[in-house]
Amino acid sequence: MTHAASLEQLREIDTEIRSAGEPRSLAPNRPAPSKLESIGRTLLTEHVPRATGATFVAQVARVARAQLESFPENIFWDFELMAKTMLEAAVRGSLQELADTIGGLHERFGQPPISFRYAHDFVYGFDWAKWVARKPAERRDVGPFSLEFLRALHHRGDEMLEMIANDDPKYGRLPPKAPRNPFPFSREPEHELALHLELARQGWIPVEAWRFDAPVLWDRPFARHREERATEIGIPQNPQEHC
Repeated sequence: MTHAASLEQLREIDTEIRSAGEPRSLAPNRPAPSKLESIGRTLLTEHVPRATGATFVAQVARVARAQLESFPENIFWDFELMAKTMLEAAVRGSLQELADTIGGLHERFGQPPISFRYAHDFVYGFDWAKWVARKPAERRDVGPFSLEFLRALHHRGDEMLEMIANDDPKYGRLPPKAPRNPFPFSREPEHELALHLELARQGWIPVEAWRFDAPVLWDRPFARHREERATEIGIPQNPQEHC
């Protein structure tokens, strides 16, 4: 049994990602992320039926392309944990819904009118850790790429759209092509790169998405620490916060 023909789709999206820029990894001592083709080759053992593998590859390529199209300035492209979660969903027969939801979230949050610049807060678990911490007794066993959390994030998108329509002070309307930054620190690419590499070096990333066996941590003050570390290493304040 071979999955070689299916993996060609991942080779194509790898080329697209690298044509758009220089993708980076948050993995210690590894500046470049694993290629999707390599991730697929690792996960698709001889125990995975060919049809399941083909479905998995097609949906990983679809989700990666949605991320690329909705977040063209995305810097960090670690995909191991998300891909493993998707393969587990493929084996259970629930991959279609999972991929539909992740792809839809990329489009919703990355494109106007929400217009976030990066998928980092989703992929590396900052959004998830904050969500779990609000009701830990109910949510502590819900994974960062589970449908339960993804549906909650979709609902949060509905709330944001309503706030934008009402020109909310924090989530208001943006000028054309302007990225949204509701955080108190700058998220210009050079600042985003420096801050998150520092957080990864310190072990302050909620979801180590570069690992198939990644620990997922919610019970630390990730949001506060990120803000504090941004100040400590000289990341400028976000001028939108002071308009």
